Amino acid sequence: MQCRQGTRGSTTIGSALCIAIALSLGICDRIWGGVAWFEPPSNVVAEVNPELYKYEIQRIGIIGFINNSGTPDAGIRLASFFYTELESHRRYEVTPPLLLDEETELAFTRTAQAAPEEERSGRLRQFVREWLGRIWPVNAEETPAGPAPVPPLPEARTQGQRSLDAVLTGVITRYDDRQGTALAVDHPASVAYEAYLISARDGEILWRARFDETQKPLFDNLLLAGRFFKGGGVWQTNDTLARIGLERVVKTFPGIAAQPWP
Repeated sequence: MQCRQGTRGSTTIGSALCIAIALSLGICDRIWGGVAWFEPPSNVVAEVNPELYKYEIQRIGIIGFINNSGTPDAGIRLASFFYTELESHRRYEVTPPLLLDEETELAFTRTAQAAPEEERSGRLRQFVREWLGRIWPVNAEETPAGPAPVPPLPEARTQGQRSLDAVLTGVITRYDDRQGTALAVDHPASVAYEAYLISARDGEILWRARFDETQKPLFDNLLLAGRFFKGGGVWQTNDTLARIGLERVVKTFPGIAAQPWP
């Protein structure tokens, strides 16, 4: 597998063929014997709220991610991947990505774009609180008269009035597709995003994760062979890179047992 630099007419030898040749010569056995104690980079940094035990999470709503990548529809595509991956674990009841009206979606996007990166999570948290509060306002009879602190966030409800315990959303900063073909590229696929699980009860961020990966040539790091073959043994598209990486992201998700990185 070759990452082309310069002319597009460069001859490319398929990576699968290279691996087959290496195996036939017994090269890979010696290489893997020397690096078996290492693990490939996860490209994931995640954090779970230490007070997560105070929250009961059964139903999660997903909102299309804010798309700052410039790739059309990346926000809803990534949200759909999260839905499929979380649903496959059967740990939570997950709603398909919730559709926002045009005005709310624009406000949602500006929330992240206008804020410095270090303020992003706080602004998203506040946006989700206000959005859910507008949809399901607190009953006026339950609100005490006179000045009072901001009331707790009302229970969020999906269509059919089933309560949500948390909302999953995030921000995509890069979603570049490969430039080239499956066997030879000028630029490989590259994906980066932040994901947040936000309590529907009080707006607390219960989990956050950052994913950042650009596909590398296989022989730059043979520890990545598992991901290489999972992606079809070729240069991956941005969607494939995101889906394979999402398996590692979700393994850090609350309530889903961690597994060794593939």
